[in-house]
Amino acid sequence: MLNIEIKGSCVTRESFNYQDKKTYKVNKYIFQKPLKVISTAPAALADEAAIIREIKLQLTNNESVSDFVLKQVDDSFTKQFIIGGADYFIFDLIDERMPTLKIGESYVERRPEIQKVLESFGVDFLNEPGNADDLYRYIDIFIEGLQEYYPLEQVILHKAFAQFKVSDGEQLVPLSYTFPDEGHRKYSAKRAVETNLYLSSLYEYIEAKFPEIHIIELKHVDYYSTHDHVYGRGYYHYNDEYYQDFLSALDGIVSGNPADEEKQKLIADDNLHLFKLQQNILDITSGFETDRRLLLTEIPDHKPVDALFHDKNGLRMCKIYYPNGAKRGFMFYVRNKIIAKVIIKEGNHYIYTPDETGKFAAAVAWSTRGYRLLREGSNYIEKANEVSIVINKLQRVKILFRKDDFSILLYNYNALVARHEFQQGFLHTARVFSANGKLQEVLYAKGYKRAGRMASSYKYDEEGNLENKTDFYLDGSLYTKLEYNPDGTYFRKIFYKKDKPHRAVQFQNNKQVKRFVYYPDGSSLQQEVDFFENGTRKKVTIFNQDGHIKRVLSRDNPNENLSVMELELQQA
Repeated sequence: MLNIEIKGSCVTRESFNYQDKKTYKVNKYIFQKPLKVISTAPAALADEAAIIREIKLQLTNNESVSDFVLKQVDDSFTKQFIIGGADYFIFDLIDERMPTLKIGESYVERRPEIQKVLESFGVDFLNEPGNADDLYRYIDIFIEGLQEYYPLEQVILHKAFAQFKVSDGEQLVPLSYTFPDEGHRKYSAKRAVETNLYLSSLYEYIEAKFPEIHIIELKHVDYYSTHDHVYGRGYYHYNDEYYQDFLSALDGIVSGNPADEEKQKLIADDNLHLFKLQQNILDITSGFETDRRLLLTEIPDHKPVDALFHDKNGLRMCKIYYPNGAKRGFMFYVRNKIIAKVIIKEGNHYIYTPDETGKFAAAVAWSTRGYRLLREGSNYIEKANEVSIVINKLQRVKILFRKDDFSILLYNYNALVARHEFQQGFLHTARVFSANGKLQEVLYAKGYKRAGRMASSYKYDEEGNLENKTDFYLDGSLYTKLEYNPDGTYFRKIFYKKDKPHRAVQFQNNKQVKRFVYYPDGSSLQQEVDFFENGTRKKVTIFNQDGHIKRVLSRDNPNENLSVMELELQQA
């Protein structure tokens, strides 16, 4: 039996659960540790033992965290990772997508529990994103350190990537049409493309600089992720055949018969071409219907499937479905509420709009040549460029057509109350008006550039001044809310976290002066933080859930470390 040591993700580790014979034994598995965490020295923390103990305590409150993860907390701070002595060391770079926390010159992986404990102990740190541009020097440090334990001929690089296709149990569908209702913003097609191109550049760097390292790379298009994977759905959770083929490639390396170099180069070229093709598709189509057709061409023997479209920021905009497989339908949404339905049959577009109860009470037909067709038995009026539809006495809807674009205007007592503008079938902007015609709210469903957010909503007072700006999660729940003073400066920003503490930040002259952190149930204050003018923390007051002060950390100037105040000063 050969002993294996692994640094990487479940993409590599899971393969060893598919052995027909127990050929390999995993001695150690370094999990969810970016190279920055492994390749830097320990942070000099005076309360390190207490910090590690508190982090483990916090992690035990999360039911999804295993004992295996708890055991690795010590490694993140002590940096005692590689043990050596195995027959082969295998690593992948999937974990490089993870964000990190920089403490002095050291790094630890960023988990909410770690960040929370470091804050409570007054440890200064910086948040750094994943996919960092400066990773190449950490690759050098990691591999040079690895050679103290293993010659490079005993090292194997597993070139693993994010998948674009997902099995729903019956057929394969593109990644962009999965996770429609669960808020999985991190599993977007755009993020998969960006991550794969980033990983490809890192793998290419390693191959060029360290040619002695063995390579395992499988043809990406031959595999997919599964809906029933043991670790849940995600684009790094592959189908069984992937893990079995990985083991076959590993068998070839350990037996002295690795894959032909020319064949490996062709696979690498094919994978990179696929990633660049996907990038071009996303750039050109931006999520419109052509995007769907192009993506589906990569799926063999596909059937027409229902598909939920979201805009670039995750907001549900349109659903495509195939009633009885004979015709195609579209549903258009504003904040997950249906505002229009279009059925395409025999080349004509039948547009339905709902009444106040949600029933589709009116429709108009639109031919492929641009003519508006009257529905039989209706009282609808045909016009060249617009159609007015009477839904009931309280509401009127007008649909304006402009080539591939159209707008749906909603009226109440003949006053315009909302206007929803679509481009190529997808909502672009929604505006809500008061009875006197004043703009009350604007929803930007496209063009909001911060990745992963559903949309932005702007609300105005009767004088036309901006009152607040609100961002939403995929399901329509609040993400952040920014409240403004009449002069246009903002005075408070509230961060809403699902099942986690939410925060409120108070501003003066657009500068952060105070931050409040609440317990997850929102019933009581957990932390109150005061800031210096330069934005660094001046004083941190920590409360128990009963409202009593637990600890106070403070400093007189930004260049000092936060220290615990005396009990008498806390109570003063």
